[in-house]
Amino acid sequence: MSLRDRPELQPLFEALAGIPHAEYWMTHSTSYLSGEIPEEVAKTNPARALRAAQRFAAKNCS
Repeated sequence: MSLRDRPELQPLFEALAGIPHAEYWMTHSTSYLSGEIPEEVAKTNPARALRAAQRFAAKNCS
């Protein structure tokens, strides 16, 4: 299954719309989640993963 087909990741993809390499960001550790992987965090704490995606997008869209 593609990342884009996973319902729990849809809010993250929406937050990351227009960000190059959004899928890469979701599958690698990030400082926005204290080194955790957004794709994995979204399974157990979707609100936390979404906040991280929003912060990442805000910093990378400016």
